[in-house]
Amino acid sequence: MYRVPNLRYPAGPVASPTGDSTPNPMDAMDAASAPRPALAGFLTACSSGDVAAVDALLRADPGLLTATDADGWSGLIHAAKDGRLAAVRELLRRGCPPDPATQGKHSALRGAAMAGHDDVVRALLDAGASPDVRSNGARTPLQGASRGGHTATVRLLLERGADPALRNSFGETALDVAATDEVRAAFAGRGAARTS
Repeated sequence: MYRVPNLRYPAGPVASPTGDSTPNPMDAMDAASAPRPALAGFLTACSSGDVAAVDALLRADPGLLTATDADGWSGLIHAAKDGRLAAVRELLRRGCPPDPATQGKHSALRGAAMAGHDDVVRALLDAGASPDVRSNGARTPLQGASRGGHTATVRLLLERGADPALRNSFGETALDVAATDEVRAAFAGRGAARTS
């Protein structure tokens, strides 16, 4: 929420013109947008795979499970992109949704796929992640794995139902962005077509 710097906003009930006292809507907005001091530590614990710290921080503040940083990255995204399987499993066990609630800049599955973390990709898919979840630019996990040159990850995503025909916002398919001939060969017989 944007607030004018150095302007004092009233807290608590606001008097209406009739003299009634009504809840101040700014209070609810402040609570929703208030920084969580533990968020940075939680994201670091997820990224480093420190499951004990993840557990302790979630016990102290369960809301961290789905909290995101300013870029929209959750603990699950941080753990997935860094290949921290134990942390990913712990977050999923605690009820973290495997897909973001809305299309965001990134998804846990795409983060893991871009880095070729097949064990994390498998865990996220087993937990119900969509193989075609979209990230910023309408990019898919399959496109991330293909661009990264991760042939085994490409094959895994295709076996689990990823659609090779999906195009990102630039009109490219996963085959278009394939980094190597080996990755391109993984698309043979899968209904993938190049656009360029």
